[in-house]
Amino acid sequence: APSGDGVVPVPMNGNVTCADLNADEVHFPTVTSDLGLKIQPVANGTYTLTSSSGTLLGGAPEDPNNSITLSGVSGSNFNWSATLDIQAVIVKGGPDSNAYVYFPEDTADTGLHAPVNPGTGQPFGLSHVSFCHNYDLNATINALVDYTRYYYWTLDKQASPTTRSGFAGQDLTYDYTVTAAWDYYEDADWAVVGDVEISNPTPYTVDFTVDGTFDSTVLTIDCPTYTLDPNEETTCSIELYPGSNPDGETITIDVTSLTPDVNSATTTDTLVTGLPTTVVNDTVNLHDTWPWSETGIHDELGVAFEYRQFDYSRTYTCPTDLTMYTNGTYSTEVVNRADIDETGQYAEATVEAICYIPTAAKTAIGTKGQSWEWTVDKTVDPETQTGVPGQSLDWGWTVNVDSTLADESFSVIGTITVDNPNPESSVEVSVSDQLDDGTVATVDCDSEAEGNQATVTLVGGETRICTYSAEPEDDSATLNTATISFGDGMEVTATADVEFTT
Repeated sequence: APSGDGVVPVPMNGNVTCADLNADEVHFPTVTSDLGLKIQPVANGTYTLTSSSGTLLGGAPEDPNNSITLSGVSGSNFNWSATLDIQAVIVKGGPDSNAYVYFPEDTADTGLHAPVNPGTGQPFGLSHVSFCHNYDLNATINALVDYTRYYYWTLDKQASPTTRSGFAGQDLTYDYTVTAAWDYYEDADWAVVGDVEISNPTPYTVDFTVDGTFDSTVLTIDCPTYTLDPNEETTCSIELYPGSNPDGETITIDVTSLTPDVNSATTTDTLVTGLPTTVVNDTVNLHDTWPWSETGIHDELGVAFEYRQFDYSRTYTCPTDLTMYTNGTYSTEVVNRADIDETGQYAEATVEAICYIPTAAKTAIGTKGQSWEWTVDKTVDPETQTGVPGQSLDWGWTVNVDSTLADESFSVIGTITVDNPNPESSVEVSVSDQLDDGTVATVDCDSEAEGNQATVTLVGGETRICTYSAEPEDDSATLNTATISFGDGMEVTATADVEFTT
């Protein structure tokens, strides 16, 4: 009958030893050593691999660190367990033996028995049992796959509206949306790092070498020692840099024993790629620069992971330097840039700002009246004469006539033409006018309304003609200036030379 582990005994003639099995490579190729322990009599108990517990076979050394335990011994049957791998168990009973050969090697079994007595049909009683074993180095691989995951991003920026208009000093607000999202990732910088633990569970001092391969690539293995005393172990480092993902690939480590009676060890490990060891740019920081320049102030938008949308506004103020305006208009493009700090990526949105100021033109007509004052003076010489009748008395008469020219009734009149170049928005303007001698004119920009209307609202694109009149005390004024006030303290002027005509 087979053992509890399903091993069918091989009947053999006579008293068989471990050396006999090792010598028969045809029938017992898996028995590779003469070493063993013979236990006689067969009884329950634990037996160390020493001469004090049984008979050491094949030149086996004293090995108090390993043992075999027998249990369930009953006439011709028994169970066993061991602290090291057993290649074969030889059960002697009667004239012959049963060989239980284990492949792979085993550390426990049940229901072993001696050869069957043909006379009774029952197994012979147990004479002795021999446990055949060898000594192996042990090796265990501990390897991890290291790699870096690099994330790449897309960055988009939109502005709404893209064009706005207003008057000098007015704030123009633009709304922006910036979207940052993972585009894809790449795994790189593959490395296999770890170690191989090599132990010597034998009673021998063992010298060894270590070699390893990975997909036909020779591994770099470094051990602190290449000699192990009995029951000593060491840890060797493994280093490998594959060009791609090694998931599912196999590492093979060969530990070659240089000591007789101790077998070499070969171990393999299938690599498993887990989460990345290092992650680059899975989280990024975004900045915003308004308006964009190399030296501009970068505002922090925030941190993005996987996907994030930023919504915000920026304000452009139309210039208050009126010399920047041509024909009442100033326009510019403003570039706003969002960038990712870690990757250097950026996205820009360009908006247009169109700014306006009212324009003005004027005329001036100066007039004055003139008056002449006349004087008449008459004298006679002499004033008194005497004479007799018939005598002629002659007097000399002198008449002097003179005149003086005087200017009066001074007046300056004209028009002030005010234009709103903004085709979309209205603007309220206040118009004033003054001569350079300090005389303030009366302005009226709405002839249909009662009184003088110096403040009016011009709708988009409207042109308004205002009239004015001034009455200076003399004709010393040479310049007339109209001032158009609008917005928050904004002023434009128009001038005209003044020349008085009679």
